[in-house]
Amino acid sequence: MKTGEPVATTKADTVCDEPVALGMRGRQDGRMLGRMKRAPVIVHPPCTGGRRVTLYGQDLGRALRPGDVAAILRRAGFCATTFVWDDTGVFEWRDGGPDVWLMS
Repeated sequence: MKTGEPVATTKADTVCDEPVALGMRGRQDGRMLGRMKRAPVIVHPPCTGGRRVTLYGQDLGRALRPGDVAAILRRAGFCATTFVWDDTGVFEWRDGGPDVWLMS
């Protein structure tokens, strides 16, 4: 490549195009982002102590409300200023959506 030639970039090379956790761009658990079949963020069923939040299977902590989920994800490196909780490409809510926080 000659100096001054434009370099093609992929979406994974850019920062903050979408909520992508730092260190999670590219390969993770043998899968590539953008080709995943499952949502990367799973908010597990309510239990004592809140709902467990995982990112690609890694436990990030427990949340007692949607604001806690957002704070946990920001600490993990998500660069989104707001979250679309019903975005099934990002979130999987198990046993109830973002409005369910108590055990049934």
